[in-house]
Amino acid sequence: ISVSAFLLNRSSDLRLPVQDANLGNNNWTALTYDGIKFVALSSSGYVSTSTDGTTWTTAVQNTDLDNNGWFALSYDGTKFVALSQTGYISTSTDGTTWTSATQNANLGNNNWRSIIYGNNKFVALSYAGYISTSTDGTTWANATRNTSLSNLYCVGIAYDGTKFVILDTQGYISTSIDGINWTTPTQELGNLSHGSLVYDGTKFVALSLSTFGYISTSTNGTTWTTATMVDNLKNLYWHALGYGESNFVALTLTGYISTSQSTITTKIPIGG
Repeated sequence: ISVSAFLLNRSSDLRLPVQDANLGNNNWTALTYDGIKFVALSSSGYVSTSTDGTTWTTAVQNTDLDNNGWFALSYDGTKFVALSQTGYISTSTDGTTWTSATQNANLGNNNWRSIIYGNNKFVALSYAGYISTSTDGTTWANATRNTSLSNLYCVGIAYDGTKFVILDTQGYISTSIDGINWTTPTQELGNLSHGSLVYDGTKFVALSLSTFGYISTSTNGTTWTTATMVDNLKNLYWHALGYGESNFVALTLTGYISTSQSTITTKIPIGG
């Protein structure tokens, strides 16, 4: 089914949420895809992988990640970069073995919430609108609070090959070509406690963190469909949303998984 199946509440097509025993209740906060597998990361450094988004490996707490409040995860085509709320960074080429976490002074303790790779660089986003960029995921520019984003509660960032899009909890949207200069935010999605944003190759998809399971989509990142409640996503706090191999994967803090197959078969070019 396409994303429109989410919007039409076709509960028979959208797989019912299942709490995966291999994931467990480990406070899962981040999810990404590397072209072969999904990698899920918890705030306390647990890692689990899946080739289809449905069957997951047993979660293992990685000692190099430690309990650093991990909140964001991205992939640049060769390596994963994990980012904690307090500016710790760790990298991995396979999603299983990680470098020892190091707190980056240029990032600082700015409540980092999301990270994406696009336009040949990583862009990190904080809850209060701080932005930092890196070409290698290890050396970062000094974090700067962007004036356009300073009144937002930023939670998600995605890239479509030409521009970055930021989502805040109240449904405000801001866009950028370079990841540094951002448009004036406009409230496009409504104040529905949004929490996740992903791009699937043709459209952006926003998922609410609230227990109502709202979904909204946009082909250009600026004009959005009316947010619609999805029955099969209700009553759970969805904290991460990923896309890969024509599958959307939604993940809660407590290890519940819901997936939806897209009609899109073109693979997303990583990095743009």
